[in-house]
Amino acid sequence: MENCAPSLNGRNGKDCPVQPLGDERPTDIYTNHPDADGDQPIVGIDGLDLDKLKALQKDVNKAVEEYDERRKKEARAEVEAKARELGFSLSELADGTGKAGKKARTPQPANYRHPENASLTWSGRGHQPGWIKEALANGTSLDEFLIEPKSSS
Repeated sequence: MENCAPSLNGRNGKDCPVQPLGDERPTDIYTNHPDADGDQPIVGIDGLDLDKLKALQKDVNKAVEEYDERRKKEARAEVEAKARELGFSLSELADGTGKAGKKARTPQPANYRHPENASLTWSGRGHQPGWIKEALANGTSLDEFLIEPKSSS
């Protein structure tokens, strides 16, 4: 049993018994000591240099992020399935009103245009632009700014 080396994943070969951890701390990253659950190797990090520790940290952070994303996807799928089962969409339930989410407003076509600067327009909804307010204050009729004047029939 002298050639009883752990495999790269830290597990023993068929002929190698698992050795108890005892009081010694492992000093290399691949050990043949299972953790408390008995399924994963204990990783000893004491003997690693800074570059290996940073690489290990990067790998662990990436694994945690991937795990979180996977759990979020699973949770979303569960919630969507439950909502469908109850006859709703997730967006209907998300805002708390039981109605589908608000749709984006489509811009209204311009009804009024500045007489000297055609790039200044107004739909006639919402706040009046400054040039309209100014013209109205000077006695100009709003009808004079209509893009398509109303026909007098």
